[in-house]
Amino acid sequence: SVWPDWAYINYEPAPAACTEYAADDSIIFEEMPIFDVTRCSSNLLTNGDFESADLPGLSGWQNNEMDLELVQSEPGFALKAKVNSNRHVASHYISQYIDRSCLDSLVKLEFNADVRFEDSNSGKKDWCHGISCPKATIDFIGEEWDEAPIFSFVIGTISNTESVNGWYRMHGSILLNEHYEIPDRVMLRIEQPHNRSDFIIDNVSLTVSRATPAPSTPLIPTISPQPTPILTNLALGKPAIQSSTVSTYGAFLAVDGNTNGNFGAGSTSSTGSGNNYWMVDLQAVASIRSIKIYNRLDCCKERLNNATISVLDYNQHIVHVQTLTDDSPDIATFTFDNVEGTYVRIFVSNILSLAEVEVYGYHLNQVPSLSPTVEPTTVPSLSPSISNIPSSLASSLPSTSVEPSMSPTLSSMKNLVLNKPAQQSSTAGNAGADLAVDGNTN
Repeated sequence: SVWPDWAYINYEPAPAACTEYAADDSIIFEEMPIFDVTRCSSNLLTNGDFESADLPGLSGWQNNEMDLELVQSEPGFALKAKVNSNRHVASHYISQYIDRSCLDSLVKLEFNADVRFEDSNSGKKDWCHGISCPKATIDFIGEEWDEAPIFSFVIGTISNTESVNGWYRMHGSILLNEHYEIPDRVMLRIEQPHNRSDFIIDNVSLTVSRATPAPSTPLIPTISPQPTPILTNLALGKPAIQSSTVSTYGAFLAVDGNTNGNFGAGSTSSTGSGNNYWMVDLQAVASIRSIKIYNRLDCCKERLNNATISVLDYNQHIVHVQTLTDDSPDIATFTFDNVEGTYVRIFVSNILSLAEVEVYGYHLNQVPSLSPTVEPTTVPSLSPSISNIPSSLASSLPSTSVEPSMSPTLSSMKNLVLNKPAQQSSTAGNAGADLAVDGNTN
């Protein structure tokens, strides 16, 4: 039941310890049916309430280095997942494959689940806070089963850390647009909390609905010419990650300001083999004008061929994609027409080695509205010089006794570091850097 009806499984001769099994190359995908809202309207997951699940197969649920058991819940059953003895494995999770035929351009995936936590040693109720809470992701799986996902998107988080009878609500959604190339294998993955607590999960659902294109924004007349923004390298020194790392050649070496492409100089990032990605977090919504990629030069320049460069928004949804067409370039430059995004990701079906990645653009700043009663979509924003407004437009503006304020009030400001990734030079016990941005000032 892990696989949809249009996937054929060829079972191999069974080893002595089990009755039957599917080898890595056993799955044969036949012609995929077209997307149909009615057919795909129900829960895309099998046994999300665990009422008809049974061990050891759990009817569709799989695990990576976790021991699973069904436990009594109110009402019925829930699934308990706890770390097994192989604690040195970096990633522990439960997962289930999704019917690919129910995914299409312009569909919305919505995820919900109830989760509670137990201390792995004492069995007492535990809690989560900040980035120590688990998350659910949608993984696009490549052709090789043991490779890192081509793409991974966060679809479920615990935003409200107040529990009800010990249960937390994990939820979220993503919108698939025309920029996504969806592979045959797509997986929902629920990770173990960072604090290594055991977790119990119930009422897991993943639903899909057809999304409607956003209406085009009407043009608003420009009151005064805007100054030309100063373009800077927004990626310099920003947090970066990659799908795998060879030795000490981490993702950060591609944003250290050193463009030396000689691998021996020690300023070039490098992943392992297979499908790989590198991604930088610009830590703000930015208008991106160009991206410059400095290739490794002492060898292997062809590894960058056909690279896919994606700009993602704050929720890591793809908003723009370009593909490298040059052959074995020393430097690859991509230009953009003011694409807005927060992350830049580079993907190749090979080892990925980057001397440097530069992202040129500027941060977008939100200008506060003139008055709480004025609708921003119907009244053009005013420039600092009131006298620059044409008389034909000034006569049409609503009268107001509120003086224009060109600076935000304290009440309109937001805490930009809340629940953001944090790190520190060393950690005592479980007092990690995330505790300083969890919203608790105690």
